[in-house]
Amino acid sequence: MKLEKLSAWAELVSAIAIVVTLGYLAVQTQQNTEAVQAGVRQAMLQNDLALIRQITDYPITFTGRAGDPELSDADLVRLHANILSFMCTRENQFIQYQSGVVDERSWSTYQAAIPSVLSSDFMRSWWRNRVARGEFDERFVATVNKILEENPVRPATSVRESLGFDPL
Repeated sequence: MKLEKLSAWAELVSAIAIVVTLGYLAVQTQQNTEAVQAGVRQAMLQNDLALIRQITDYPITFTGRAGDPELSDADLVRLHANILSFMCTRENQFIQYQSGVVDERSWSTYQAAIPSVLSSDFMRSWWRNRVARGEFDERFVATVNKILEENPVRPATSVRESLGFDPL
C-alpha cells in the first residue's frame, strides 16, 4: 500500500515537473522570438539608413528617378545600384513578413515607400526589366505589382514635392 501511494506521489510530482518545464520552455521560446524580431527590425533599420546615406552622398540616386535622358552612365549605375538595393531590402522584408518574423504593421510601413520610389515611368520600366529577368521572388513581384496598380504613375513636379516639403 505504501509503495502504491509513493508511486502515485511520484507520478504527481513528475506531472507537475513536466507542466513547469513546459511553462519555462514557452517563456523561453517567446523571449527568443522577441529577440529574433528585434534583431530583424534592427537590421531593417540599418539597411534603410544605408540607403538614405547613399542618397545623401549621391543625390542623383534620388533626383535621377524621373529618368532625365541626360543622365551619365555613372549616374545611371549609381541610380540602378541604389534602387536595386532598395528593392532587395524590401524583398527581404517581405520574406521576413511572410515567414512571420516581421509583423503586418511593420511590413505595411516598409511597403509604403515602394510607390514613391517607383513613381515614374522610368522607374517602372526599370522594375519591369528586373522582373522580366527573374531577379525577384515571384510572391514579392505580385505584391509590388498590386501596390503599383493601386498607385498610378505620378511623377513629382519638384524635388521639394518629392521630399514631402510641398503638398502632393
